[in-house]
Amino acid sequence: MPTRKKVAPMAKGANLLNRSPEEQAMNGTLRPDGDKTSPLNGRRSVKATDLEQAAERKKGVCYARSMTTLREAEATFTTLSQTKSPKKKLSRANSAPILMKSMLMNDIGPMVTSNVSTGETLASGAARDMPPDQLMKLLVGCISDPKHPISKHTEIFPMLCRIIKGGVAVGVPLVASQDIIDSGKMGESIRALMKPKKTKKNTTELDVTSLETLSTMRTEILKIYAEPGGELAAEKSRLQSFSAKELLDAADKAFPQLIVLNATLEVMVEKTLDDQDMCMRIRLHHGIERLAYIMRLFSSDREIVLRCFKINCNLTKHDRISVDGMLEASVASDYITAADNFPRDEPLQHHIIQVLKRLYLRARETAPLGVRVVLLGKNLDEVWTFKGYTRLMTTMSIFKGNAEIQLECCITLASLGEFLQNNGMAKDVFRALEVVMRLHSTRADIMSEGVLIIARLGPAFLAFEHRGVKVIVDAMSRHRSSCPLQKVAIRSIYALSKQDDALGACKAGGSVSAIFAAMAGHKRDAQVLQEGTRALEKHCPRAVAAAARLCGDFESVLPMVTWSTGPTDASKGVGNFDLTGLEAGGGWDPSRIENLISDFSPTANERNDGEEENPMGNENSLAGPAGFRKRGLRDEIDAADDLWAAGSDFNVKLMNHSSPPHDVLQRDMDALQKKGCDMNLLRQAGPTPEQLKGFCDVMMQGVGPKKYSAQDGELLALLLGHFAWNSAAQSLEIIAFGGHKAIIAWLRTDRFKGNADPTHDTLAWPMQRACLSALSCLCRHGEDWAAGLLEMEVEDMLFKFAVHLDAGIRCAALRVLTRIIPHAVRRHPKQESLPSDSIMPLILKELHSEDVVLRTVATACALEAILDGWVSTNPSLTQELASALLVALAQASDTNNSAAALPALVAVARLASGEEESQDEAGLAAIMSHLVAVSVMFYLIIVALFIFICCCFVYFIYFLLALNVSKVMKALFHC
Repeated sequence: MPTRKKVAPMAKGANLLNRSPEEQAMNGTLRPDGDKTSPLNGRRSVKATDLEQAAERKKGVCYARSMTTLREAEATFTTLSQTKSPKKKLSRANSAPILMKSMLMNDIGPMVTSNVSTGETLASGAARDMPPDQLMKLLVGCISDPKHPISKHTEIFPMLCRIIKGGVAVGVPLVASQDIIDSGKMGESIRALMKPKKTKKNTTELDVTSLETLSTMRTEILKIYAEPGGELAAEKSRLQSFSAKELLDAADKAFPQLIVLNATLEVMVEKTLDDQDMCMRIRLHHGIERLAYIMRLFSSDREIVLRCFKINCNLTKHDRISVDGMLEASVASDYITAADNFPRDEPLQHHIIQVLKRLYLRARETAPLGVRVVLLGKNLDEVWTFKGYTRLMTTMSIFKGNAEIQLECCITLASLGEFLQNNGMAKDVFRALEVVMRLHSTRADIMSEGVLIIARLGPAFLAFEHRGVKVIVDAMSRHRSSCPLQKVAIRSIYALSKQDDALGACKAGGSVSAIFAAMAGHKRDAQVLQEGTRALEKHCPRAVAAAARLCGDFESVLPMVTWSTGPTDASKGVGNFDLTGLEAGGGWDPSRIENLISDFSPTANERNDGEEENPMGNENSLAGPAGFRKRGLRDEIDAADDLWAAGSDFNVKLMNHSSPPHDVLQRDMDALQKKGCDMNLLRQAGPTPEQLKGFCDVMMQGVGPKKYSAQDGELLALLLGHFAWNSAAQSLEIIAFGGHKAIIAWLRTDRFKGNADPTHDTLAWPMQRACLSALSCLCRHGEDWAAGLLEMEVEDMLFKFAVHLDAGIRCAALRVLTRIIPHAVRRHPKQESLPSDSIMPLILKELHSEDVVLRTVATACALEAILDGWVSTNPSLTQELASALLVALAQASDTNNSAAALPALVAVARLASGEEESQDEAGLAAIMSHLVAVSVMFYLIIVALFIFICCCFVYFIYFLLALNVSKVMKALFHC
């Protein structure tokens, strides 16, 4: 027979708790202080009858821990009122119990009648002033509620601890069974505890610091439970020290308790976030299968499903074997089913897409039947692969604005490229991909994955869907400075050009220009050069062979290109070496630094020459016309990129604050030449004059007798244009060797027109765009360079290309017009070299274009027209142009494109200043005309007055003469 566990004795007078008030009145009130107490679980003095024992057995724990009845509370109040002195009588209002009618009828009622919770009452300290019956209600309510913090944390609440002789033993609660607190003993217990007596302070086994710590812990726990989600936070703090196995076991046991289950999963999420060892331990304890079982049971609970997905996402991120375990356990079906219940939950869908991405990638790597048959589990049918694909497409369509979700979806679809093409899903994927790449064109990683998807859809898909090549070329031009994207794109173009139909689509789409621009922008990357050369050999083999004969390989002839966040400070880059900084840094002998400065200090002639050659001022400012023409208008290589490209034509200069910078490189090269050494070793990479002449001759021969293909001419034009863009000196050499004439000859030839298949005519469009871009690069350095084109009278040809169907050709033609407009009038001062009536309608039309690069070039062309005075005499044209410029400026601001906003701002400023000048001139002319009119009137008045005076004088003389004549006649008559 089991024995009861012994408990500590209670306070003095507890042996009278089982007596009725009448028996206590007969024997006295309460025992004196010297009496010893009997244990609470001792035998009763009066044995209960059989009926009472049967009724007591039926009572549950809740009834055994219920509050006192009204009769017992009233008796207690009466007894205590009689025993206390008159000065210390209790107030009936403060001691009377607050009971409801239902409590009196059923003998069991609510634990707390007020609206304030038990935790708040205990935490605020209001329990000190409560009557004993209400305090007992609070305690009984706390004990009967297993979710209450006092019941869960009995180790730090001394009120529920066992009282021993000489102190308080923390850890064993006083309330252990219904024998300790019984409904029949509550009233007597209260009376015994409320007896006024002087008790000695018991010495405790805990010191003051420990008691303060316990008090702080009690307050914190009660505050935690009082806040929203406090119970979850308390459970998390309890589970922090659990191991992986203990957490999984706790999750299995907590199915009926959702708060404990959520807390366990949340702790697992936090521990697997960055801990690879924890991820491995969870996997070893069959965490993947157990988590899948939890998701299967609670598939409609969003919080549990989300936390399970977070754990799986962390597992697959830090432990690759977990991915194999998921494929082995075939739990992907559970994941997809649970994700379908919350289609618009963005965080949940993000995590499931990450898990599916890793599953698809690993399934593709381990596919036993090849990449065209991908299974998400060892024992799963292929239908779940299609369901996963449907989940991906649905998520992409719902969360179009979330770039991270779109990136994860694109990576996953890239792993299914061949599978999609094999099952007829390529068309739908390409449509969705176009939308994503258009909305997130600024993200290089998304564009790179989109290019990879198009490549894996295969040449067969690209043969009838030619927009795929355009998407790849646009992505390459939009992120020319991104080397990873250029690698993927070049590799994709090479893979797609293996079939003749796809090769024709690549040629017509401008892949040659895109490949060469990638090679020119990333010369240091060996993979870009190798893959690009292989791809160019398939597109334009004759031009590649000619370049190999002239220079060996592209690496030796291509100049270096650097990328920056803005335009360079001048048309040529300057590398400065600060000698003064060495003095401030210390560690150097001052005498050696002085000797070095004196060695490299320029002479008086060099100083004067440097001051003449490098004037600083408004001319080099971006807001000025000269500065904008040098640095503001970008060419084809970086026109659509966020970064700005700069050539390698650097001057290495020595910077000293006491003297201007001067060219050290040229000085060293001159010294090497005097010594008979090869000074070209110090030059940057680039073509020699002999190589430039060879390229010009090959291009002229290709348009004539040798009849190169359009792609061969495109590559040769790109080479000459890139050399001209990099160096002004090389640009002059190309013009001297007749390179501009060869380019114009390629533009004017009719050999590529009138084909039997109209689609073959489009093969020449990329060549024409490359030739126009080369002419623009030749003219970017100034008036002397543009003179060669003006002599060839290319205006009519440029007007024809400015209205072309292809936006790239129109953009290149407008760029050439922009470069030659400021120099055309100076070459032909007696006549209008460029007809403004033909160019202005083109500019106004392209200012409303959706293509950002085309709109930017049209804005720059409008700026040159304003500076040339084309709109000063036409008010209606001025108003129309101002409206179009403001629209272009607003669009540039919306897209956060500084390169597009720069020419618009300068043009608007120039247009406004021109209108002010015209208004001032008109006002001055009106004032002058008014002054002239007043002066003429004054002059007429003076003349009229003079005439009047003259008439009066003549009349007076006549009168005098007439008077004298009459007198003479009278005298004669008298005589």
